[in-house]
Amino acid sequence: METDTLGTLFKDDYAIENVHVRQKLWEKRNQKIYHYMQVKYLYDLLESNTLYVNNRALFSDVREQGMLENLKYRFGIFLPCTYNKQDEKRNDETFHYLSKLREIAHNSCISCWTNGNNSGDCDEDILEWDHYGTGKAQYGETCRIETTVEDLVNSIKSNKDAMWLSEVLYDKEKMISNPEQWIFWKYYAYRQEQEVRLCIDTTKDFVHLNILSKNLIHSIRLSPYINKYDQQRIITDLEKYSFLKGKIHPSHILEKHNQF
Repeated sequence: METDTLGTLFKDDYAIENVHVRQKLWEKRNQKIYHYMQVKYLYDLLESNTLYVNNRALFSDVREQGMLENLKYRFGIFLPCTYNKQDEKRNDETFHYLSKLREIAHNSCISCWTNGNNSGDCDEDILEWDHYGTGKAQYGETCRIETTVEDLVNSIKSNKDAMWLSEVLYDKEKMISNPEQWIFWKYYAYRQEQEVRLCIDTTKDFVHLNILSKNLIHSIRLSPYINKYDQQRIITDLEKYSFLKGKIHPSHILEKHNQF
């Protein structure tokens, strides 16, 4: 067996061209989702109509590279024992095939979105801002773009690589033995992220995903760690794109960085 792609991940997908969405998620396609990014990358997105997507090998969570705390789970590919030479050969081929798939899965490009916090009239969570970037000192000026599952999918222009979109399953460490779990499983300490993950079937260091920003972006929220002067500067700069007028909002969270 030989492979250089992840093949078919979902058994119940809804496909729009080469973007495959888990059916359960597509049923909630009008659901709001959010993506946190540095403002400088937002400018790049708007200028080039491309979304920068990193390889997960660069993520800080080392479980993204297949590392697990419990040693007995680290390898995760176990096949039935056999004393038949033909079956033994078949097992060996299967093992190498799955090992290759696992290597590809842990070196694929991932775009991370979140269902966010939609409780009552508040659509923000200070812990999300802290998790995804706390201002200039650490990550630079940060913002959050809002869209829906459907508009994310429909904004993606022609792209040769297959893509899969699914909510992430959070669970304790366990034996993981298939590509779907290798990509869409996370340790339950991260469950507050409520991640919706777009996986691109490539092992490049990064991808500039062709995307129609006008179709993608519903609104933009600026980080509470950006001061009022810089917030206004960013809003003025972004509103040069006419479709963004009235869609850029400062955070309603009042931290010392953005106090009046």
